[in-house]
Amino acid sequence: MLHSPTSATLSTQGNTTTVTRRNPKRDPNWITLADIAEIVGVDRTTVWRVIQRGGFASVQTYKPSATTYYWEPDVRAWVKARTNTPTVTEG
Repeated sequence: MLHSPTSATLSTQGNTTTVTRRNPKRDPNWITLADIAEIVGVDRTTVWRVIQRGGFASVQTYKPSATTYYWEPDVRAWVKARTNTPTVTEG
């Protein structure tokens, strides 16, 4: 089910720009640090350390309050890129 995104208007040097953001309460693709830990299979502290070291720079984030949300498709792509090992076939 698709949910409508929310919009925010930013004013920069007299120019008005509309930025579209997805609302994490409506879109299940926005996940928390605890969700990432569950996907990866590690403790949340480990995920937090990776984030603090800049390991998730390619993952889109949304921080409407104290909780930061992460875009799940980006997280899954990040995990896949780091766990993708070549398959060895015997012939």
